[in-house]
Amino acid sequence: MDAQIARIAREDKEEGRTPTPNGAQPGIHPGPGWAKNCEDTGINYIFQIPTDPPQRYEIAPFISIDWNSTSPELLGTCRRGCPVFAKHLHAQADEFPQAALDRWQEFFFADNQTHSDSMDWAM
Repeated sequence: MDAQIARIAREDKEEGRTPTPNGAQPGIHPGPGWAKNCEDTGINYIFQIPTDPPQRYEIAPFISIDWNSTSPELLGTCRRGCPVFAKHLHAQADEFPQAALDRWQEFFFADNQTHSDSMDWAM
């Protein structure tokens, strides 16, 4: 039992010394905070980034949103160790604006109704 524990400890120690490769790592997830952009259901964001030959573009396979800057940015990369590209994130105008609530929903928030006290308490 002690020999097996010593062997596992030795393997863990050697694994800790194994250097991680530097540079681009194809097919490797970039790490925490990144999500797959191209999934079975389709593409989440159309964000084109340049490939190795600079004249060609591809849709970023991994994306992240940077909320820490003064203006939120959408970040895209090919894989771990590759350059990260950014573009500003902004809301798109609604072509067909509509009321936030219909008339039945507005009724719940109307003043001096029999249920007003219950609604105020629930909110």
